Amino acid sequence: MRIFIILISVIYLSNCPAIGQKIDYPADFLNKLDQLSLAFIEPLESDYKDVMVLKNEVQSYDFAIKSRKEKIEIRYIVQPSGDDLLANMPNIQFTRLLTQLASNHETASPMAIHDIARKELEEFFHADWGRLAFFQPKGDFAHWRHAKLLSLFKAEKGMTHILFLFQKPSVDLDNRFYAVQFIEEAFETDSQ
Repeated sequence: MRIFIILISVIYLSNCPAIGQKIDYPADFLNKLDQLSLAFIEPLESDYKDVMVLKNEVQSYDFAIKSRKEKIEIRYIVQPSGDDLLANMPNIQFTRLLTQLASNHETASPMAIHDIARKELEEFFHADWGRLAFFQPKGDFAHWRHAKLLSLFKAEKGMTHILFLFQKPSVDLDNRFYAVQFIEEAFETDSQ
């Protein structure tokens, strides 16, 4: 009886999504996250797995995960601040990326761009700037019907872009919105 209970426990735990899933993070992706003081929020309650990052002529990306159950692929682009003249111009970086990724085919669905509420930017993302866009991606970039782009910027840290690729909008898509977060740095206090 004891062996039967152990066997059932092992089968249950191996099929539990939070324990059964495996996401391998490339070292260069983790280094970029560290440079931006950016926390990756891993989806635990689904079947997300990392997927091979493919070279892409339209836009390269640093990391990607995909869920067969939720039918969503999420691609991450992490850009630490550097000597780039546009490093502190997130609106230009966002617009440039969006025009690079969005299909300009005459049958493409219209593009929609939204500001992220200041309260949400500050309290959850700890970001200085953020935008959200919905569009149809170029076929050379992704073979998904729709894309949702979340772009966040933190002064003196850098910018990150999260691309949610999907065929049809779903609740699962909204559940993945909080994909990253800048880590608030603790303020040192002088003890006198």
